[in-house]
Amino acid sequence: MSPTRPPLRFWLIIATALLVACSDPEEPNTTVDQADEQESEQDLEISEISEISEISEISELDQLDSTDSSQGHGGLSCVSEGTVSVDGSSYAYCVATVGALELKIVEPQAVGDAPLRLALYFHGDGAGPYTSGLALKKHAPYTSTHGILYVAAKAPNGCAWWLSPEYTVCDGQTPIPDEAIDRAGENAEAVQELIETLRGAWDISNEAILLGGSSGGSIFLTANFLPLFGEQYPGYYALSCGGAPPYDGTLAWEANSAARERSALSFTYGDKDFVLEDVEAAAAFYEGLQFSVSRKVVPETGAPSSSHCGNVGGSYSYDQLGRVPEAWSELLAAED
Repeated sequence: MSPTRPPLRFWLIIATALLVACSDPEEPNTTVDQADEQESEQDLEISEISEISEISEISELDQLDSTDSSQGHGGLSCVSEGTVSVDGSSYAYCVATVGALELKIVEPQAVGDAPLRLALYFHGDGAGPYTSGLALKKHAPYTSTHGILYVAAKAPNGCAWWLSPEYTVCDGQTPIPDEAIDRAGENAEAVQELIETLRGAWDISNEAILLGGSSGGSIFLTANFLPLFGEQYPGYYALSCGGAPPYDGTLAWEANSAARERSALSFTYGDKDFVLEDVEAAAAFYEGLQFSVSRKVVPETGAPSSSHCGNVGGSYSYDQLGRVPEAWSELLAAED
């Protein structure tokens, strides 16, 4: 993800050269005994080891900041292509694959030589809006006019991001066993591979990634991806009608990392949604770690736990898909 740095030996040579250049010249002392020579050599070895240690401790985030963008090029090969139309405007997309993931990619309108911002969207259970193209219709009008490379990704099992790739029962009726939950982070690792591949195929800005999710996609992001890879990939999270604390109750990285300052979460959900308790637990967890967290709670009619993603008895209290680019826009405005 980071540009290639010169080998450690290079830095040692440079450091030694600077040391010699900055030292006062002295006449050679022929009376130095062998013990002194050995001590001097040992001091130099210790200095070199210290230099190696300092270089090796450079974090992934520090390396990320060493240039403005990934410098990638070439794009990805399309398995197929298509278009979606919104209010008389058409948006072309490329269907591609990276590892186990199928993608729909919408490139932005011409941005010259400027690096692109990356946006990733993760559908809810069933993948309906991904398959139908509705997610692209809701998101592409914003991303294509704001220099954003938009990528909607289909879950490896074809239906649910929070379930393991091997669990493929997607009928919406069969009770899901606990062991089907992707606690091992296989899907998060697939997304890490995706991000690296995209950064190699396009010139992607090193700014925070835009990540969006609906229902199960939001659960995946808060319970799995952010806890595992949030330090490596700071992000702005637009989370509709979903979320959960990390599966093991903690992050896999230090919460005081600078990545926390470069990340923010925006939760949107109805007050009668059946995932209400889990979403609020996720928001509270990240607030407790001093992440920037915002909430938009939509008042709904009906009994508690009777709605989901704005669907209240067949009518909708809010547009959960349309809310994703709205939240991205708000998070980017706060960045400025």
